[in-house]
Amino acid sequence: MKLRKRNSLLLLLLLLFSCDITNNLTKENAVKIYVHLQIYEEQYRHSPDSLKIVQKQLFEKYNTNKQDFEQYLSGFGEDEKKWNEFFDLSLKYINELKKKEFN
Repeated sequence: MKLRKRNSLLLLLLLLFSCDITNNLTKENAVKIYVHLQIYEEQYRHSPDSLKIVQKQLFEKYNTNKQDFEQYLSGFGEDEKKWNEFFDLSLKYINELKKKEFN
């Protein structure tokens, strides 16, 4: 019985540590990354090398990477409610940026 509990515990720990638990991207940071990626893609559309540099810097700023960001978004799947909330938050953040720009 003790051996079974120990094996179960070891299996659980193995599963936990084998999963990617480093992706601690928050909704707020994902929104900011998304908005800035859209801005940068427009701003640097004629300079792909510069675009790659600013994208890398953006992911570093939020302590994440492109793969984790894409994985976060793919977690929404086809859930329309999650996507609508994400895009609503994105619009709010864009408006905040506009306010800061004009003040």
